[in-house]
Amino acid sequence: MSVSKARKKMLNGFTKKSDYKIEDAVREMKELSYVKFDESVDVAVILSTNKKSSDQHLKGVAVLPHANGVSRRILAICSSGHEKECLDAGADFAGGDDYLKKIEGGWLDFDVIVTVPAMMLKISKLGRILGPKGLMPNPETGGVSENIVKSIEEIKKGRVELKVNKDGTMHCCIGKLSFGVDKLVENFKSYVLAVKDMLKNRSNNIKKISVSSTMGVSFKIDY
Repeated sequence: MSVSKARKKMLNGFTKKSDYKIEDAVREMKELSYVKFDESVDVAVILSTNKKSSDQHLKGVAVLPHANGVSRRILAICSSGHEKECLDAGADFAGGDDYLKKIEGGWLDFDVIVTVPAMMLKISKLGRILGPKGLMPNPETGGVSENIVKSIEEIKKGRVELKVNKDGTMHCCIGKLSFGVDKLVENFKSYVLAVKDMLKNRSNNIKKISVSSTMGVSFKIDY
């Protein structure tokens, strides 16, 4: 595959070091960007994992101080009479049995479901549809809560899920390259702190953290 002149120039300007401070990595990432669109900035956390241990199945949430710029369509499955407050909080869709029927019919035009515990029995019947898509709401990731309005507001403000892939890697978009350095650094630190908190008293630990932009190179971060 041929490499464009712009990318070659970017690669030639890359100062490869064994470990970067996150502040330095973000600044160099901005300087090296050569595309016309606003790139996403992604974090990859590689864990040492014991595949035979139950600790492999880690889940949690992190609340980024600055929303990461990724728009997520929220479906609130709520009790009758609570639709308006869910929509006012930022949900894109809100309802009960009507939306469950739509999902059963194949409608999946949303990115995340939030609901209350009382609705989970009905939602669980759609597990064969929602499960493979990663859309089943989970209390560990804030998808099931008595305070559904707070859950919606947190997602809008910057709550992201902590999930470990089968290969022991966690991925998260922490913002756009157009963000100020301070915002990206604060989002990064909040995310890593949440990961460390999740790993407390577990057999897993962090092996490596890297940061990259959509079209850029990967920076290994000293955390």
